[in-house]
Amino acid sequence: MIYEELDADKTALYWYRKSITSYNRGGDKDQILDVYSNLGTAFNISGSKDSSLYYSELAIKGYRRTSNKYGLAIVLCNKAMVLEDNKRFKESEEIYRESASLAKDIENDYLYLSTVINWAQIYKDQGNQKEEERLLLEVLPIAEKLQAYEQLYKISKALGLIYLDRKEYQKAKKFWRNYERYHLTYYKQLRDQTIAKTNAIYDIKSEKQRSELYRKKKDTELREQQLSRKLENTYWIILVAILFLTVLTLIFYFIRRALKKELIAQQQVFQATNEERKRISYDLHDLVGSQLSFVVNNLELLSHSDKGNERVNKTFLMSQEAMSSLRDTVWALHAENMSSKVLLNRMENVAKKWLEDNSIQVKFHVKIEDSELDPGVSLHVMRIFQEGISNIYKHSKAKKVEITLVENGEFLELTIEDFGVGFDPDVKPDFHYGLKSIEQRVDKIGASYSIQKSASHNGMILSLKWKKNSTIA
Repeated sequence: MIYEELDADKTALYWYRKSITSYNRGGDKDQILDVYSNLGTAFNISGSKDSSLYYSELAIKGYRRTSNKYGLAIVLCNKAMVLEDNKRFKESEEIYRESASLAKDIENDYLYLSTVINWAQIYKDQGNQKEEERLLLEVLPIAEKLQAYEQLYKISKALGLIYLDRKEYQKAKKFWRNYERYHLTYYKQLRDQTIAKTNAIYDIKSEKQRSELYRKKKDTELREQQLSRKLENTYWIILVAILFLTVLTLIFYFIRRALKKELIAQQQVFQATNEERKRISYDLHDLVGSQLSFVVNNLELLSHSDKGNERVNKTFLMSQEAMSSLRDTVWALHAENMSSKVLLNRMENVAKKWLEDNSIQVKFHVKIEDSELDPGVSLHVMRIFQEGISNIYKHSKAKKVEITLVENGEFLELTIEDFGVGFDPDVKPDFHYGLKSIEQRVDKIGASYSIQKSASHNGMILSLKWKKNSTIA
């Protein structure tokens, strides 16, 4: 209805239809009838006569059912106006009569006044001045009482024209003066209403603009706050990232410095150990070696002069073994770096001395690369090898020995196979102390070994497996 008063007919029709949908959902039938009535009026103003009659008829049926005399009087008046425009004067007259009667029953003077003035228009259109005059004079006192200046100037003009046609000039003059006075008052009121209406429209538009500006301002402030928060969050993220990287850099720096110190300390320990090993090897070579060499030479002279003395011969052989072991020890202690090729060469020398020089055939199977080995580990491997070769020489009665040294990934594998009389590995022989020594050395270098009987002959197979890069702490 607000949009209708603002002459926004299309907008008014849109909201009227939307209200019908809303009232239907809510089941408010009385409000729906009022909307039908308003739609009838709105379509009449916009010139859609058929639509106006349709919605007016819906409202009339509803109001008759609910006995709403006020609503029925209004919608009947609207329907009569449409029928009047369509020149259906007889139907229009009957409806106006019913509408006026209802307005009178409910004592609504303004509604009765509007209905009768519209009713009188039918008689004017038909040229029936007598009935027109009767109706206008009937409602003139009501209009004066209500100070309805629009209706007063319309009634005065209509009566003035009637009396002018009848040549009743005094009466015509009277009503023309009333017409001028009421018309001036009405248009003054209309001007004031127009100004108020314009001001209202201006206020509505201004308020809408203010609301839009306020919304835009709030949106701008919100975006600025969001941007500020994002910048602040970004700042803190960058700061935390910088702090994290700084802490991480410091941690790496101190770890690297600690590792460097540890490496320097290990190098110093390694150098000191090498120096001590060299010193020990020099002492063994210069002192113990010279003394043991003196003993061996004297025992050799005794063995030649007293060839039948078995004790002297046996002592001479043992002193030679001790001298050989001393050389190996000095060799291992003195060497800062040891290679697999050097280890193989020492093994070949030991095998030749113990086996080939005593008519035992030796065959080597070698498949290794020349790689660097730990001297301490190599010494233990040599001792195990010597123990194995010594046992073969003393106890196996073998005529042939096969020695295999191969490289298998990160491991070196040594196999000593004799073709002798063999023994039961589960029964400890007289030389079990040698086997115990092998086990201890195997543990020290973290290796694995086995002694088992061959599946193809009576001899024994000793197997040793250790890591190339193993060390002794």
